[in-house]
Amino acid sequence: MAQVKIFRLQGHRAVNRDFSRLVVVTSQENARYFQSHLLEIGNDGETHWTVGQIESTAVDAMLDQIASSPPRSTPSKQPFRDEVLGVVRPSKHDNSWLATTSLGQEIVSLSFSLPTGINDPRESIARLKAVIVELSQIDQMARSFAANQLLGVLNTEWRDHDDPHWGIDDFTSHIKLEALSTFVDGTFELNYGTTGIFEDHTIFVSLDHVGLPTEASL
Repeated sequence: MAQVKIFRLQGHRAVNRDFSRLVVVTSQENARYFQSHLLEIGNDGETHWTVGQIESTAVDAMLDQIASSPPRSTPSKQPFRDEVLGVVRPSKHDNSWLATTSLGQEIVSLSFSLPTGINDPRESIARLKAVIVELSQIDQMARSFAANQLLGVLNTEWRDHDDPHWGIDDFTSHIKLEALSTFVDGTFELNYGTTGIFEDHTIFVSLDHVGLPTEASL
């Protein structure tokens, strides 16, 4: 039995565990084809997928088949301008796209993810733009939710005994919305920077597909 790793590196290289075989997976489509035949896919880090065990001869046959596949062109990821978001640019680290917006006088970083098999970000940008339209109201709701969820932790575990207890207004005045991320399932997340509380750790507020907060954490 041989464990196979598909590396997401330049050229989409596919190698087996002992690195005795090396081929170039010519496209993301071929990479997905390889994954679908090996099953039990699990993304375990920044560089590769680890997949289930199969017979070594099957590994060799699959690698040979992929190596003989003709190259297929994939759309280049180029920045573009949107009438609402301004310049939208691809992330250097994953399949997400990045932009910025303003809330009052604050600049908020934006990101949205693309579903598997979708390369054109214009097909997935609508959800992010819909959230931005309601961002002021969503921000106020998320702030209150975070205060209700974390205020007790702040007062019992992060406050010096000689300091007064924090109230909701104190809490919300010490956090600032810094980032918004939307995901392919319709949910999204707000990231709040903190000043003077939680030793300046970031607060993460998760929201469901209709915009209701579901979890607040550090």
